Amino acid sequence: MTQDIVRAVHAQWAAAFAKSDIEALVALHSTHALFLGSTPALRQGPDGVRAYFKALPPLDRPQAAFSEIVATPLGEDVINLAGIVTFTVGDHPPGRRRLSQVLVREDGVWRIAAHHVSPEN
Repeated sequence: MTQDIVRAVHAQWAAAFAKSDIEALVALHSTHALFLGSTPALRQGPDGVRAYFKALPPLDRPQAAFSEIVATPLGEDVINLAGIVTFTVGDHPPGRRRLSQVLVREDGVWRIAAHHVSPEN
């Protein structure tokens, strides 16, 4: 069940990223989200997640693929996970990144409470 939840959240995230749908990406995150993406600034909450994605340059055919995910439930409403996310944009070579996230169930919906990506090496 834990893996199914994680796969569903990641599928939604990848679909929103592929469409550059900022509001759909924001909606996948907790109101208390802590977000560390490809820039050094820590972003907080929906406004921070929105600001992060709005500051990115336009992306040509963006794709995100999640792999090697190890997920551990920390109770009924919290899942801790780590793995790899590979980003592909346009004709650039794919970029593998280490990923860690904490998912929380808020009002019956699984959302990302903490998101961190960093270079693999």
